[in-house]
Amino acid sequence: IIISDETLVRLSDPTEYYFRFIEKIQLNESADAMAIFEIYDVDPEPVKFIKIESRNDYERGLLHFYNADYDKAMDCFEVILNLNPNDKIVLKYMEQSQNLKQYSITSFNLPDIEAHLGNLSIDQSQNNQ
Repeated sequence: IIISDETLVRLSDPTEYYFRFIEKIQLNESADAMAIFEIYDVDPEPVKFIKIESRNDYERGLLHFYNADYDKAMDCFEVILNLNPNDKIVLKYMEQSQNLKQYSITSFNLPDIEAHLGNLSIDQSQNNQ
């Protein structure tokens, strides 16, 4: 399930859900960019468990990616892919990291991921699922 940041903050109790930031998108030139999140409560239990356990690696990988430190980003994503080689979001970030590193792209206009993780991240350890 994919939801926007607006939908996430409108949930009556977001701590009832497991979610992770995917990326910030802009649907058209006149629209403001919005963050999108994956709700993974409906994933099979083993996959959900891996996403919960690898959350720190995922968030560190995103921070490194958006700071153009692709080697460190790929190290974090590799840890996750060793546990779940079919994680499409992590595979996408791994591929993008490889491509951006190959072309020596070190700065670009992307969202401040740290702000999104800090402001929208909810301590999901409170979940009793």
